[in-house]
Amino acid sequence: MGYTERVADFYAVTWRALMRSVLHVEPSRTAWMRLERTAGVAITSPTADRVAHYFRLSPLEVLDMHLSRFHGSALDIPPHLEKGFDPVAVSNTAPPRVKLRDIGMLRPQDWAGACHECLREHPARWRLSWRLRWHIACTRHGTFIVDSAGSPVQTVDPAVAEAQILLLERLRPSAENQRFFENLRTVVRNHFVTTGKTRPPASHREFTTEALAAILPGAVDQALKAAAHAPRPIAALRPERKTLAERLDELIPLHRPQEATTLARLPILMPMRWYVPDLSDLSYPVPIRAGRGFAAAAVYLVAGGSITALTTRPGSRPQIGSVLARMLRTLEEEGRLELYWAAINAAAEGVLDEDIDYLARSRAASNPETYARALSVVPARGQDRSVLRTWLVDQWACAMTTTPNPRPSVRSGRIEVFDREHGATLTRVLDTLASPRVVAAEGG
Repeated sequence: MGYTERVADFYAVTWRALMRSVLHVEPSRTAWMRLERTAGVAITSPTADRVAHYFRLSPLEVLDMHLSRFHGSALDIPPHLEKGFDPVAVSNTAPPRVKLRDIGMLRPQDWAGACHECLREHPARWRLSWRLRWHIACTRHGTFIVDSAGSPVQTVDPAVAEAQILLLERLRPSAENQRFFENLRTVVRNHFVTTGKTRPPASHREFTTEALAAILPGAVDQALKAAAHAPRPIAALRPERKTLAERLDELIPLHRPQEATTLARLPILMPMRWYVPDLSDLSYPVPIRAGRGFAAAAVYLVAGGSITALTTRPGSRPQIGSVLARMLRTLEEEGRLELYWAAINAAAEGVLDEDIDYLARSRAASNPETYARALSVVPARGQDRSVLRTWLVDQWACAMTTTPNPRPSVRSGRIEVFDREHGATLTRVLDTLASPRVVAAEGG
């Protein structure tokens, strides 16, 4: 429907005039209303051939523009119902009476929702999934799908956004995804019935965006468990994990296989000297500490580390792979991905050439003797014990602190001032202290 509307607008004709020429029929008033309501749902192969010839497209391109592409996942359009949505059949005076509720959770064409931020970026480009009542939130802009341009824009709760991402990943037709949507429909219907809000709905109008938003996270969780036949938590069943892992492989332009011992010694956070300025600028608006984590993960992958090992590295966050992939996809959309990888490759060369055992530094950072020696190096007027402890982990060992939240000195920038004033001296002394030859010479 959206494509034919854009074509009609390009040639400055009405949509009805365009479709009249394509279909070679004059629908009745009732048929026009029904055609506008069901257009884009399904189409038969003969009509697809006719439309493809008219618009200079391939029949497969035409078929792919219809909601029938979701048959086998979110929709069920068996052959005996398909003809009821075909434009030629619908245009006749007595078309088969097939209702949208017969094939799945759909919004009628005249009620179709949209993300108006997306429409502002790409006018008149309507996503097929917006007609699914399951698509209630735009995962790109973090706002709810609305039914009219005048509706207020509301921000989506993170749990709803997470559930929406999981749901949209299941739209590709497959036996597993079909089970998922069957289970999801059952869970949602049962919720409405058991809470007394409605009888089993004869139509899907009761499933409004607001009503679905309140129950979607829990419903998706239950549907995933049932589809996988395993009572594991939702975090362990995220289908985008595998998809994003595969995407990461596609987004990494160059691998430099290193020995396992070298990979184990790479930092968890990118050292600031390699992060500033190029990587920090390219990572904006990602916070510095998170950006350093993503950059270190990218270096690990470039050096030949596997995605599975990346998410299980000691001190690394288990979700680092999926979050990094989302950042890379954003960079790709913005046309900055090649620049980012150029900077990552330069940083990887620097980190590998330095050959610093960051794993050993991480272990030493928690040693009281290391802290005492470091404190003795800092002049009394510049001593700040909490900042020094943070510096040992965040700047010297380039590791994560025990809490996921940045320390106050990191948030305020005090750690960077401390590093400029004392970092070089502290690093020289602590590296000498950790050297086995020096320890033996000193009688340690």
